[in-house]
Amino acid sequence: MKPGSAPSSRSRATSTWRRWWRTANTRGRGGLIDLFPMGSAQPLRVDLFDDEIDSIRTFDPDTQRSLYPVPEVRLLPGREFPMDEEARTRFRNRWRELLEGDPTKSRIYKDMGAGLATAGIEY
Repeated sequence: MKPGSAPSSRSRATSTWRRWWRTANTRGRGGLIDLFPMGSAQPLRVDLFDDEIDSIRTFDPDTQRSLYPVPEVRLLPGREFPMDEEARTRFRNRWRELLEGDPTKSRIYKDMGAGLATAGIEY
């Protein structure tokens, strides 16, 4: 994302942008969204104008003052757990060890088996 960007129907990241935008609209404060992406030395403040990014700046979390502009930020989808085949197999094995009942009746179990992150799992 960078200043002047907004979702585009041709962008391959459109669905990620729109999901981020919906979350930002419900959790942001006014036209500002504060982020602290993994790997960033300082948190970022995204200033929005309508559905477009007006500016991206670093800020001091203690004083809440903006520090300097950032020309572009790459945000990758993140998870708190791996989704490779080995991790999904381990998850399913542990599920069967620890929980009683038929695991195939659980949406989470079935989605993980199919390599899908269950809706809302990122939150």
